[in-house]
Amino acid sequence: CPILLLLPFTSRGRPNNELSPDTAFAHMAAALLAFDHFNTRDPAVVPDLPALVDGYADGPACDVVLPSRLPNGRSAAADVGNHVGPAVRAVLDALEGGAGPCAVVGPYYNKAAAAAATITAARDIPLLSYAAADARGLGRSHVLPLTAKVVADELDRARAVADYLLDGRGRDYVHLLYMDDLTAVAEALAEAVAERSEEVRYDAIKVGPPNLRRSLEDALFRVRDSTWKTIVVALSRSRQWDVLVAAADALGMLDPSLNLVWVAYDAGGLDLRVLAADTASRPRARLLNGMAVVRVLDGFQYRGEDEDRFLRSWRGMAGNESFVERLNAMHPIQLSEAGGGGGGNGGSGNDNDGSGNSSSNGNSSNSHTVSSNGNNIFGDNAGEGNAVSKGSESRGGNGGSGRKLQGGNKGGGGGAPKAPAGYYSAASDYFATHDPAPYSAFVYDAIVALGVGQCRAQAKRRAGLLEVAPPPWNPKDGPPTYPHTGTGNLLYNETVAAAFRGATGDEVVLHDRTFFSREGRTMAYGVYNLRVAWGAGGPSPAPSAAPVVYVLEHVLTRVREPRAANWTPMVGADGAPRSFLHADGTAAEPAPLHEIPVDTVQSNAGMIAAVTLGSVLGALLAGAALYSAWKRYRTYRRISREHEKRMDVTLEEADRALRELDYPLHLLRGDEFAAEGALVCHEVLRDRHKHTVIDHLGDVDAFIAAGNQVVFFSHQWTAYNAPDPTTTQYRSMVAALHGLAKTLGWHPSLKNVWVWADYGCIPQACPSTQSLAIRSLAAYASSATYFVVCAPPVPHTDTSDLCTLSTYQMRMWCRAEQVCHSMRNGE
Repeated sequence: CPILLLLPFTSRGRPNNELSPDTAFAHMAAALLAFDHFNTRDPAVVPDLPALVDGYADGPACDVVLPSRLPNGRSAAADVGNHVGPAVRAVLDALEGGAGPCAVVGPYYNKAAAAAATITAARDIPLLSYAAADARGLGRSHVLPLTAKVVADELDRARAVADYLLDGRGRDYVHLLYMDDLTAVAEALAEAVAERSEEVRYDAIKVGPPNLRRSLEDALFRVRDSTWKTIVVALSRSRQWDVLVAAADALGMLDPSLNLVWVAYDAGGLDLRVLAADTASRPRARLLNGMAVVRVLDGFQYRGEDEDRFLRSWRGMAGNESFVERLNAMHPIQLSEAGGGGGGNGGSGNDNDGSGNSSSNGNSSNSHTVSSNGNNIFGDNAGEGNAVSKGSESRGGNGGSGRKLQGGNKGGGGGAPKAPAGYYSAASDYFATHDPAPYSAFVYDAIVALGVGQCRAQAKRRAGLLEVAPPPWNPKDGPPTYPHTGTGNLLYNETVAAAFRGATGDEVVLHDRTFFSREGRTMAYGVYNLRVAWGAGGPSPAPSAAPVVYVLEHVLTRVREPRAANWTPMVGADGAPRSFLHADGTAAEPAPLHEIPVDTVQSNAGMIAAVTLGSVLGALLAGAALYSAWKRYRTYRRISREHEKRMDVTLEEADRALRELDYPLHLLRGDEFAAEGALVCHEVLRDRHKHTVIDHLGDVDAFIAAGNQVVFFSHQWTAYNAPDPTTTQYRSMVAALHGLAKTLGWHPSLKNVWVWADYGCIPQACPSTQSLAIRSLAAYASSATYFVVCAPPVPHTDTSDLCTLSTYQMRMWCRAEQVCHSMRNGE
């Protein structure tokens, strides 16, 4: 029974800048390790695996095998990045050819996971999330059926942040700056703070489009004006951090003497290796220096190889060339068959692009140096001082093969093709030289949970328990909660009921007694300290050296282990507890938590004097009237600004909808459309493989430029539940196709003509997927070569009213389609 892995190798065919290059590869390696352990019943990571697999019920042993390839020959791993469209496409591709996967693991990001779950639910396939913690749908059977999470819910993550701020650091004046697509984070943190104490001051400020820089400056101005000192930041993209840095720098909020405490909220799979990458930006280094990040931990991130079973098994694959070869073959992105000659010497982990004279960091020195008077590396208090220099780089080598190799020479004589985005190839020593990426252990446990679930389901089938109905659930009682899954899918029901000691802890259970998410207390959380590397030794860079590079590091300082109540300091190599270093380079907690500026006191005193003087002079009534008018004006301005902002967001969304597809464009070839005899439902055409699917608008333009004609049929439905019961409109559409072919000189076979009609090209069975397609309707209409209005006189089946061109023109969607096509193509 194959399991489909949805992994974030690229971002729509481009490098995924949100994650380190080897993250998705490490997740795939963890999955293959889980496949092998399950298939051989190896208890190296899950001690009770043999008993879980074969000891569930009397009878024959479980014969379930988890293959690394799907029945249609594709790899079990698919590249979906962090976007909705590729995630949906990957699931549909896996289902081609009949038998597809019986379960899905992933994707990594919330939106992509929710989109994939709409497709898997429609096909009765369970989906397990290993990283996405979307609190609104995943694991909620009434929202996204057949989904569960190996990670905890967003609320549990927020509780960990609140525990750290309140118990660990005593910070009870908290601002949250969150992107507009992370509303679930704001709600979860508000609930987590409210659970702790009514005395905590909490203020959430939403930021986002259309002008993120201005939005962040307004939010930070509000933070600065409040005098609160704790700022939690939840951003959804790595490039948004640069905008935050610019906004904070413009408002003078990067000075360590301000005693601000910055905390990065791990929203959407924050990669610390990307966030804390070396930078030449002094403002960015100042913002990140002393920042805290609270996040979910894999066991190997805080336990050594002797203590962590998963890390021990990972290291045990070192030198296993057969396993590495299978791992590389499993990669969904492969090099072309073209080869290259020998030669060239690249440094470990660098990319030679095959351009004939590529450079590499073959001799990059790590003798990082800090020169500063006092503890402030940026020289704010005692002279500028030199920041960190990155050492020398050697250049040379003849064009590489384009393969990203780990610790070896890069062959190629300049003739090999450039490696495609997302490609990553492991050398034989990969498992000895590379640690698992964050969430690798969660991938492993997701695979094992599904394997155990399959064995439990097989045992029930053999025992003749298939006909036993699931526990009754009445929708009037609210959302289904454990053990009422609300579904009869045996694999899903048995998977969420399984419990085992796994790679991520000794209590891997896919429900928290409420929904189908991992219970937060069964997982470990850690506090990372981002900071500039202090005093690494070696000479300071010469004044003329450019550019100056600030070398950042992320250090795990505290851990809250599963079921533990307190945060435990991590111990360094010297045996001493690791200190959390703040922006000023010291371990002392910044104080105070908030302050009242002097000018505010003076302003209040002035106001009291003004009121007193007014009362003496008898002008209190006039002052009250003026105050009332001022308040009304401020209210008017606030409402006006909010209205303008909503309009800007609406226009921005409308503009985006004309440039991007939330759901791929589905087309039907003209001759096949003319042969159907009636308008046919989308799902029927999908199952008969009649659709041609285009993912991006740029691909639509290329498709048309290749000589294809796209005809968009716009019409009014003539029944409430069917588009054209009498087939009158369908016959008109076919006649229009032949008329266009004759007038414009197209081939009469219509094989180069492609048709879009709503009933056959928009999903009808799944409301969530249908909503995505409807959001792309403007883009569909605007990209078509020809727009045909089909409005012959037809009586409406349910109302008996005559549907004509006049009634068609009265429908908003019909007019909107016309406008969108005309705005791009003219009359």
